[in-house]
Amino acid sequence: FFFNLAACGFVVVALSGRFLFPSVSVEGRSFWLILQAPITLERFLVGKWLGGVVPVVIVGQLLIWASNLLVLQNAAYAVIASGLILVLTLGVGAMAVGLGAVYPQFHNPNAAKIASSFGAVIYMILGMFLVLFTLAATFRTTLYLGSAFEGDPVTAIQPYNYVTTIVGLVAPALASYLFIKLGASSLRKRL
Repeated sequence: FFFNLAACGFVVVALSGRFLFPSVSVEGRSFWLILQAPITLERFLVGKWLGGVVPVVIVGQLLIWASNLLVLQNAAYAVIASGLILVLTLGVGAMAVGLGAVYPQFHNPNAAKIASSFGAVIYMILGMFLVLFTLAATFRTTLYLGSAFEGDPVTAIQPYNYVTTIVGLVAPALASYLFIKLGASSLRKRL
């Protein structure tokens, strides 16, 4: 189950790296027009994130549901996996847009080259760490809920397991906020 989640999370990181990371850079030489628009750079980056994350969410959800059906996972694990992949997709998507703004390549018209740049490698490593951290933090609670749904005898989880689960679920949201802010401040410094 957790290998399936990690593999799906890594696919979402790769998709976001290919399609969301270069989204700021593909504006190219016309980026100065965006700077003249009556919106903040944070709103611009959030717009890039929300505009590009929907297809990644759809692919991530299709992938996790199909793989759960293939391995005959119980309903509780399937719903938990779907929720975790949704949270992770939103988090790594914002991370991709934010780091794409930290490492822009406005002179490079090829999005595929931008997605294989130094900044993209940094994003991929951080995105995979975020996936692994979230899965590790939610591990015990996920096992408890899945086993309880199946009717297996389970031992009660400790209060610290709830705390780690909350931390694991808040980490992608916090990463989203921080990387969008970091990307906006980096673009501001380039002005």
